[in-house]
Amino acid sequence: MIVVSYFFFPLLLLFFTLLHYFYSSFSRSMPHLTYHLPVLTWLLLLVASSVERRRSGS
Repeated sequence: MIVVSYFFFPLLLLFFTLLHYFYSSFSRSMPHLTYHLPVLTWLLLLVASSVERRRSGS
């Protein structure tokens, strides 16, 4: 499933761009959220990699 990967990586790049934008805006207004964002990012990456692995497996 090469097409899925080529479609998946720009979405991931867009997601990280949005995450960086929200991260910088959140860190100014609500500093306590900055501690949770790396954990949420790691969890989302874990889910995305498992979905990608399940798609390529079938």
